[in-house]
Amino acid sequence: MINIEKFISTRKRLKISQMALCIDICTQATLSKFEKHQQVPAFDIMIALCEWLGLTLNDVFPINVTARQTNNERVLTLATQALFYQNIGKFEHLIKQVEIDKMVDTERPTYQITQYFSAVILKQDCLKAKQIIKKIDIAGLNKSHKLLFYAITSHYYYQRGQFKEARLTRLLKMFGATKRKVQQ
Repeated sequence: MINIEKFISTRKRLKISQMALCIDICTQATLSKFEKHQQVPAFDIMIALCEWLGLTLNDVFPINVTARQTNNERVLTLATQALFYQNIGKFEHLIKQVEIDKMVDTERPTYQITQYFSAVILKQDCLKAKQIIKKIDIAGLNKSHKLLFYAITSHYYYQRGQFKEARLTRLLKMFGATKRKVQQ
């Protein structure tokens, strides 16, 4: 679950307007949509905004660890944290520890999203990203996973200079797109 309230309360506590926070990072409209729970900006934007406020990505996108986690859940939680801190080596070490043959249905989306994040954001490997996206059941993702998926996909298109597709991806997210619509 995304903790947008912590983000907003920190910004207000520091008496920083949306306009001031956005300078050299993003548009005020992008920040406004995030604070209204309408879209998640690209990760490079989120990192810059959080750094400006003295927050970490984990403050805004908390990773909850429960006492009854499976080994895969524990490893995926740690791998996700490594991704948010852009520690590729640690992520790759951890992701190799995932027991794919023992993965339960609830773990698969996290595994796929972390792989997709790594391919798009950290490695900028378009071929790997395309392979991963074909396996993701977008309609079956929970709300948090969908937000991450569309934020990563939007970032993917921005990296490639496909600004029209990046905007289309954000629109599809808002209107509950399916996997088929994204691939068209």
